[in-house]
Amino acid sequence: MVLQGILETEIEIMAPAAKFFNIFRNQNHHIPNISDSIHAIELHEGDWETPGSVKQWTYTLVQKLLLFSKNLTPEFSSKILDGNTALSVKETVEEVDEQNKRVKFNCFEGEVLKEFKSFKSTVQVTPKDGEGSLVKWTIEFEKLNEDIPSPDAYLVLVQKLTKEIDDHLGFSQPKVMAQIATLEVQTEIKSSADKFYEIFRSKQYLMPKICPEYIKGVQVVQGDWEAVGSIKLWTYVAGSSEIVKDTVEAIDDKTKSITYNILEGKILTYYKAYKSTVQVTTRGQTAFAKWTVEYERQNEEIPDPNNYVEFLACISKSVDAYLLKMW
Repeated sequence: MVLQGILETEIEIMAPAAKFFNIFRNQNHHIPNISDSIHAIELHEGDWETPGSVKQWTYTLVQKLLLFSKNLTPEFSSKILDGNTALSVKETVEEVDEQNKRVKFNCFEGEVLKEFKSFKSTVQVTPKDGEGSLVKWTIEFEKLNEDIPSPDAYLVLVQKLTKEIDDHLGFSQPKVMAQIATLEVQTEIKSSADKFYEIFRSKQYLMPKICPEYIKGVQVVQGDWEAVGSIKLWTYVAGSSEIVKDTVEAIDDKTKSITYNILEGKILTYYKAYKSTVQVTTRGQTAFAKWTVEYERQNEEIPDPNNYVEFLACISKSVDAYLLKMW
C-alpha cells in the first residue's frame, strides 16, 4: 500500500527571480493583499524570515471546474468545491536556500492533516535566460489511508498564487502567450522496477486486465506493442468514458523512460498539445514511477490537467499491485 507521493508543477513568470523569491523568503505578510485565496497570515513564533518560525495561514481552495473528479472524501470535497469555507494551517519554515532561491515549508497543524500524515511544500525560483523566471512547486505528502486522493487542490492553489504574485510585482504581460507547461507526480512502487517498466515498454495489452476500473480497452492501430512510432487506441474512464489515440514518441531503455504523444481524443478539446512521460527510477532499495505531463491549454480558462495526472498515478498503483500479486 503506497501512501507517499510527490506533486510538482513549473510555471513561467515575467518577474525577476529575486523579487518573487523575496515574497516567500521574508514578505509573507504581503500575500493576503495579493491573493483573494489567502485571507490572513499570522506570525506565531519567530519572525518573517528565520527558519523554524511558525505562521498560521487562513485560505480557501477555489478550484475551476475539473475535467473529472475522483475519490474526493465527502468532507474535503465540499470544502474544495464551494470555495467559501476558510481553512487554516500552521507551518514552519524548514529550510531556506538563498543561493538556489528555495524555501521549504512543513505543515504541522490544520485541516490538511485530517487527510495527510505529513505535508510539505517547496518553492524554488530559477532565473531564465533573457527575462523572466521559472517557479517550481513541489508538494511532498503521505496520505492517512489509500482512499485519500492526491492533494491536487493545493497544486491548483499554488499555481493561482504564483500568477497573482507575478501580476502584483508588475512584470506580467497583459496577454498570456501560449506556452508549454508541465505537471509531475511520483509514486513509490514496491514491485520490481524492471517488471514495472516492462508493462509500459512492451506489455500494454495487459492494462485492461491490470486496471479494469480505469482502462477498458487498448488496441494497436499501427506498428506493434513496443516500437517507437507505434499508434494505439485507448478506451479509458476518466470520470466518463473517453477514447484517445496516442503514439510512442521516445523510448530510453537505459533510463527506463517512455514518452507518449496524444494524437486524437476528447482531451485535445482542452489542450492543443498533450504529452506524458513515465520514468522508472531506483534510489537504494526503493523504486519510483514518475509521470511528467507536458501540455498547452486551448485558452486561459482551461484548468491545468491535475486530475489526469492523478489518473496516471492511479494507473501506476494498479500496475504495482498487480505485479506484487504475480511475483
